[in-house]
Amino acid sequence: MYCNNCEIDNDKTLITEFKTKEATSINTDTGNNSKINVEAKKITFIRHKSLARLDISYLISEIYISSLTMKLDQQKINFYIFKKKPVETIYNVKDFTSIKIMRTLDVSDGIFALIFALLGLYNNTFFLATAMLLWLGVGKKIKIKLKNNTTISIPSEKTKPCLELLDEILKINPSIVVEKGKYKKSFSEK
Repeated sequence: MYCNNCEIDNDKTLITEFKTKEATSINTDTGNNSKINVEAKKITFIRHKSLARLDISYLISEIYISSLTMKLDQQKINFYIFKKKPVETIYNVKDFTSIKIMRTLDVSDGIFALIFALLGLYNNTFFLATAMLLWLGVGKKIKIKLKNNTTISIPSEKTKPCLELLDEILKINPSIVVEKGKYKKSFSEK
């Protein structure tokens, strides 16, 4: 297979180090590294968990996607200063089998909403706190299934980065199944 963006003509080359215009590739047979020019699109997902005005944690997911591979960098930050070790993973886009964009509710917000709903039975003002927790706790998540039955899950607060990633992946691999959900109709007609 020949890629016009990467000028790579075999399937055994993975891009391992992304930048906006240049990347490092490694041939899986020989282990040789080489610099190549790549148009890698960067998409950033941010999901934070908070209680009232106190931000408990942030999960920042940066995705670099090129014509062959997708690199996922995830960094979790707790209480603004405690950074966990970043996780970096590289996937071959041709291994993706299905994608689903879905709404999610944080577990902690769901538990607190349930507690406040029970307290609302005694005092109606707690129902306001329940509604607020349910409204603030809802986010988006994009789930990508691979051929080996593993699932990539990327949480987000907004729909826009999910739709951008879905669009980029479908440009590279149009055979991916977009599972049932709110966004299936808009992309299955391409």
